[in-house]
Amino acid sequence: DINMGCPATKIVKNGDGSKLMTNFALAEQIVKSAVGATDKPITVKMRLGYDKNVAVEFAKMLEKAGASAIAVHGRLATQGYAGDVDYKSIAEVKKAVSIPVIANGNIVDEKSYQEVLKITNADAVMIGRAAVGDPYIFARLLKMPVKIDRLQTIKEQFDLLLKYYTEHFVVTTMRKQLVKYLKDENVPADTRLELLRLENAKDVLVKLEEILK
Repeated sequence: DINMGCPATKIVKNGDGSKLMTNFALAEQIVKSAVGATDKPITVKMRLGYDKNVAVEFAKMLEKAGASAIAVHGRLATQGYAGDVDYKSIAEVKKAVSIPVIANGNIVDEKSYQEVLKITNADAVMIGRAAVGDPYIFARLLKMPVKIDRLQTIKEQFDLLLKYYTEHFVVTTMRKQLVKYLKDENVPADTRLELLRLENAKDVLVKLEEILK
């Protein structure tokens, strides 16, 4: 999956992420090169454009270059995550290409999920920020039975991350995730601050057991 939708300043200043939507030739070359280098499907995440809406033209180019599917976030990169999501523009992309289109942006619950599918006629949806601290959202939307056990889920997430990254990186990266996991737990501010100051995984998990027992 090639990310041509990231709006982060540190990414776009290098011409990467959503900035690639201002350089059709380079974006096309990247996709063609990736497609030619593997038998695996190549997908692309995009926005409506960088500072103007070029979504339909860009999506057509991606399809022609060999992309197997595209995910479309319904905002310009310059909007960041502010303002309304333009689902009608995602619908236009869906009409313009024959490969699967995945709708993205402000899908946070059953109502928004159904609304986005209805407006866009997308083949699927992509959920990002709403799943941080709430990975159970996917089961809820698909009406699958799920047992919510935040402590066990956090432990599993730590275990998976520690297979690939240093403990320091995992602990610091997980801090903002833990805030999301605990948002409905009425954790006192001083307890939350104490948790977020811990520097090794074992201490973090011990503290979480105290909080979530």
